[in-house]
Parts: sequence; C-alpha cells; structure tokens
Amino acid sequence: HAGHLGAVYDAGSPEEIARLYDGWAATYDAEMAIAGYRHPTIGVALLARHLPADKFEVHVCCLERTGAFARRLPEPQNVHELHRPPGFSLRAVLGLNRVIRQVRPHVIHSHNLGPMIYSVLATGFGRWRPVLQGEHTLLTPWECEPRRLRQRRWCYRCCTKIHTVSHNVRRNLIQLGFPADKIVTLMNGVDSDKFTPGDRGAAREHVVSLADALPTVV
Repeated sequence: HAGHLGAVYDAGSPEEIARLYDGWAATYDAEMAIAGYRHPTIGVALLARHLPADKFEVHVCCLERTGAFARRLPEPQNVHELHRPPGFSLRAVLGLNRVIRQVRPHVIHSHNLGPMIYSVLATGFGRWRPVLQGEHTLLTPWECEPRRLRQRRWCYRCCTKIHTVSHNVRRNLIQLGFPADKIVTLMNGVDSDKFTPGDRGAAREHVVSLADALPTVV
C-alpha cells in the first residue's frame, strides 16, 4: 500500500487526491488490514490531538481491546475496551450503551459493518444519539451477500449520514440500492503545501549521515 499512500502524499491538488482515492477504493481496507490498521489509528490520534480541546472531546471505543495507538491519544483514559468475544455479543452492546450514556457524545462515528451494527443497537436504532457511518472501500464479495446487504440496509436507515472517502465508493453503494440522499463524499484531507515532494537525493544523504553518526550494534 506504500505506493498508494505515497502517491496521495505527493498529490499536488484536491482533484488529484480525489482521482487517487477513487483508484484506491477497491483495495483500501484490505491494504490497511494487512498493515494492522496502523495508519487509520494514527489518523484518529492526530485528529484528537489537533482538535481544539475546549470545543472537542474525543472518546474511542474498542469492541475487543486497545492497541498501541491508545498511547498516542492526548487523553488515553478516554479509550474504552468492551472485550467482545468472537461472534455477536449482547454484552458488548450493553457495554457500549453504558459508555454512551456516561460520555453523552454529540455523535457516534462507526466504521465497517460490525461496529455499525453495535453502534445502531447501542443508540436505540440511532434514536438516542446520531450515528455517522464511514465507508472507505468498495464492498467485498462477502459484504455483497444478501444477508450482509440486508444488515447494511437496515443499519443505514438508522444512521443519520453515511460518508465515503471517495466518489467511487459512493457510486458503488448507490448502485447497490442504498439511499443516495444519505451518502456524502468527504475525501481524506492532505495538506499539499506541507506534504510536497522534496529533494530525494538530499533526504537520502541526510539519512546516510545519520546512520554514520550512530553506533553499530551486532
């Protein structure tokens, strides 16, 4: 996935970013999963760190357990573990409901089918708190099985909005019969001024000079 990610960082305009994410839509989640979802969790941590603390309070609910990313959050105590066992767990639904009633968030942001099901159930089918569902990739053949499509269609009715990170994903969902008026595209933002390709030769020389200055361990 380094090629896709590097291309996005090297993009020079929002239009180029949109084109790159459209091309990445089919394999985005699979590639993130191979990397242990490290990049999305880093994104969550950066978002939590840079949102104004006097206006935003970010809590993260882990259905199973926390990962190393929790240490990157500005408030690690705002990470909640539900310890869900394999398969569907009513106890995890009730645990998430307790966290929601305690924290009283303005919005629940879920990602992927499983977390969306838990979020919808824990919010009284979206009546007690709005659920914003994020979709990053084209649905896989497994997700296009009739049972999974019925689950997603039911959950989408309970969500306030569904956002995709590319136009291609939105088109895919609409073609599968999901409501177009609920689905919006919010592309991942890349600061093309900050992430501008530099002199690769100079960067390579800098890395080599650092390596020469460090002790060698065998």
